[in-house]
Amino acid sequence: MAAVSIELSPEKESVLRQEAARRNLPMTTYAKSLLEDNLPVQTNGNPFATPEEWTKAFEDWLASHRDITAVVLDDSRESIYGAGERG
Repeated sequence: MAAVSIELSPEKESVLRQEAARRNLPMTTYAKSLLEDNLPVQTNGNPFATPEEWTKAFEDWLASHRDITAVVLDDSRESIYGAGERG
């Protein structure tokens, strides 16, 4: 395993620390997960991944979005046009 050193601006380092703390992770562990989750899937030079590789890549992608919360929108007629007079 290779060790990598990255210089970040103080602002980016602060964001990284905050996000790691929010996830209850050490900053280095969180940074490593960010890098690993965003690197392209290696297909050993083959532009066509096997079904298993596609499945793993898709499941990894899904897992990387677990922190996203759904937003429920009110698309009722009243929310669009208001509850004013009807003619």
